[in-house]
Amino acid sequence: MRGLFCNLPSQRCCDHPLAVRGDSERMRYTTQKSLSCLLFVWLGGWCALQASCTSELPHTATPHTTRNQRPHTSHATLLPLRLPFTRLPAPSHPKTHRPTHPPRRIRLSYRRHIIRAEAPRHAGVEALIAPYRKRLGERMNTVLATTPLPLSRGVPESRLGSLVAEACLGRMRALGWQVDLFVTNLGGIRKDLGAGDIQVRDVYELLPFENILVRVSLRGEELRALIGLLAKQGGEPLAGARVLLDQQHRVKNVWIDRKALDDKATYILGTSDYLAKTGWMYPILRKKHLESTDLTLRDAMIWALAEQGLRWPHDLDGRIRIESNTSTPHRPTNRQSPVKRR
Repeated sequence: MRGLFCNLPSQRCCDHPLAVRGDSERMRYTTQKSLSCLLFVWLGGWCALQASCTSELPHTATPHTTRNQRPHTSHATLLPLRLPFTRLPAPSHPKTHRPTHPPRRIRLSYRRHIIRAEAPRHAGVEALIAPYRKRLGERMNTVLATTPLPLSRGVPESRLGSLVAEACLGRMRALGWQVDLFVTNLGGIRKDLGAGDIQVRDVYELLPFENILVRVSLRGEELRALIGLLAKQGGEPLAGARVLLDQQHRVKNVWIDRKALDDKATYILGTSDYLAKTGWMYPILRKKHLESTDLTLRDAMIWALAEQGLRWPHDLDGRIRIESNTSTPHRPTNRQSPVKRR
């Protein structure tokens, strides 16, 4: 077999369909010829093995065919034919050869255009959005409440952070949801509020994200670990609980509804789906079942300001405190929260 394919006459090789005329592609043709020879040898071996396996089976019949009839095989088992995947380069031809071109270079240019308030307005666009702007403006300019003090963000606690947390806790309880405490993140509060009227547009700028209110059940020891993560954040908006930290920001005492935290009891925590699924709470809540209210923090804030109004303490109420060396042991107080609860 080897001599048969390796000693082919030169004229027969030139008639081969894969032959390429020209010295520039002689190496390519040699490779194709070698692969073709190997394929013929492999097919010959497969045919011999097929014949031997078919002859050993009992009650076999010889396939019979006619000129216009497909071969009819007997019940003898045939070995599957699996050809190796070989991709031979097609020979170049003057009619089908496509010269390769270098990639074109595209030059981009830009100019900076500053859009100012005095830019001319398009009359057609203005007429289209005028009715929507009027209705939206009436909604956004609605005054919800008035604060005599500026409301700013801060750690470990702040008036604005406590306002948002109390609003969310009050809204969930007003809907009939049992919630012991509420925790949100200070990063979700995007601006401070000055003294004066609080409008709906201020709440949209304050809480621009579509974070949903959710609740989850936790054991006391899990809640203590979660409060420890809150302490590592430096403090977060909190409602329904009080926390005492030591100088190293480690949790020393936690009170829920003016009672010390019980590691064996079960508590219901309210928070946002962002914190529970992707925020710093995720390591503890990743395997917990979350119940959603389908309400955003912004909805709860608008409801609380419109329905309950504001009653402010003169200073921070100490819901998150860092113990000092000269301070007396902390006792939870029953002071009025920034948002009155029903």
